[in-house]
Amino acid sequence: MMNNRPITKAEPLQRIPEWAADSLAWRSFAFYSANMRYLMPNVPVAFHAASFEETQLLRAENADSLLAARRLGEMPAPLSWRGGVPFPAIVATFHTGPYPLVCGWLMQHRIPFALLLSADVLQRQELRYRQLYRQITGVAPDEKSFVCIDASDPRSLFRMRTVFNQGMVLVAYLDGNTGVPLPRGTAPRLVLDFMGRPMAAKVGVAFIAHLTGVPVYPLACYRAGNGVRWLEGAKVEAAKGEVREAYVKRCMATSYGVLEALLLARAPQWEGWLYVHHDLLLDPPSQTKLPTGLQPEAINEFMPFQIREHYFVLHTPTFATYRIPRRLHDELKRHADIFFCI
Repeated sequence: MMNNRPITKAEPLQRIPEWAADSLAWRSFAFYSANMRYLMPNVPVAFHAASFEETQLLRAENADSLLAARRLGEMPAPLSWRGGVPFPAIVATFHTGPYPLVCGWLMQHRIPFALLLSADVLQRQELRYRQLYRQITGVAPDEKSFVCIDASDPRSLFRMRTVFNQGMVLVAYLDGNTGVPLPRGTAPRLVLDFMGRPMAAKVGVAFIAHLTGVPVYPLACYRAGNGVRWLEGAKVEAAKGEVREAYVKRCMATSYGVLEALLLARAPQWEGWLYVHHDLLLDPPSQTKLPTGLQPEAINEFMPFQIREHYFVLHTPTFATYRIPRRLHDELKRHADIFFCI
């Protein structure tokens, strides 16, 4: 069970943090805050900066593979696996909490698995996961213990079939860029109701599960005090005669239901706040120009940010962006520092 501690019990910042002066960090915060307002409007805006700091701290910790290895002792087995890990299986998970430990737990228990990654992420992180494997097990991984699969490779479906035939587990982060090549005529995305809003989710993993008959185990890990815990959804298997479209919808709804439950209790523990706007289905803005007479008091709806020497404002209800003069940017930014941070 999960301790449903609402984020609103957190304390808002009482200071202007150092990252607020960093244009790149502030731009990340602008979209982070806009995403949180859109998906969780009941969370007071005053808590967004503290939430952002917690998320960024967790991201920094997740980049430390030695720290990740030390924390494995704090993780029990998922409830659905305490009678033994099923082979083959698909783990549908998310970038929540110390998310590398989903793979780390499998490594620790010598469970052979494959990790599905997009090409760009694979290039950046494959070495990191191999180092984590060595740190946890004391040996380098081989093709029978741990492999990475490029989700964008046209041969990825064949490789996943091979993995299943070898009795391995496939780990897929559904909120990552893990689009799998699908047969012509198959819609690559499904419109989900996510936190009460329409979102386009990639369906490749659910498609493969139906095609191969491999069960899906939706789960996510999260920090709880000094420990690490699991949040699990019901196992998803195709019913006899269940058509692909119905199965894909059920699988994705069950999987994303796990993420929703975690966000309602521990919202800062999801990295997706930084980029989920790319998948949200937003209504086009009703206006194409920045309102005239924009005042600093409008900071509740307009977030300033900077890209190199260019200055913009983000309209948080619509995610529309507008070029603005530096003078207006600087004035809005001064008010934003006070509005969000103290």
